[in-house]
Amino acid sequence: MRLQSLAIAFALYCLNAFAVLQPGDTVPYSCWQNASGNNLCWNETVDVVRVFMYNAGYCGPCNEEMAALIPRVKEYDGKPVLFLSLSIADYNGSRPTPEFLKSWQQKYNIPFPVLAAPRSELAQYDDQPGIPMDIIVDQNGKMSAMVEGYDNGGIDVLFGKINALLKGKADEAPFIKLFPFSSLP
Repeated sequence: MRLQSLAIAFALYCLNAFAVLQPGDTVPYSCWQNASGNNLCWNETVDVVRVFMYNAGYCGPCNEEMAALIPRVKEYDGKPVLFLSLSIADYNGSRPTPEFLKSWQQKYNIPFPVLAAPRSELAQYDDQPGIPMDIIVDQNGKMSAMVEGYDNGGIDVLFGKINALLKGKADEAPFIKLFPFSSLP
């Protein structure tokens, strides 16, 4: 019986390891809720590069990333790029409420959608996820790159990946882990 339990546990572990998306994989259909309770589904935005920015209010590196991003996001005005701030938790680690989403958007004057995302969604990108986690999805709905964590050069790394995709270039290093990042509680 013990051997059978170990075999089942190992099989489930292996299935989970293979469930993590790889560059070129189609990103599963997802919808998220904004502070007004309206849904935004990623597949409603076609022919644009989408940047899913998973974050949490309690996460120091997430706050640093957002503060560094906002002054530079104007570089993409008029370009086919859509940024989405996907909050998995509020300032205390609880599920994000509409009040938190409004507060997060106001705190950084975020000019793009701020949405609540389920924490479990991160597991499709990394079997041991940390935040911030930025997923870049190409114009065809395929995962192009992932940047996990944040440091002072993090926005340059993120923008470099977006710019390469806009120019139609393949990403040489699709997965980048920057430090520090916050582990999930």
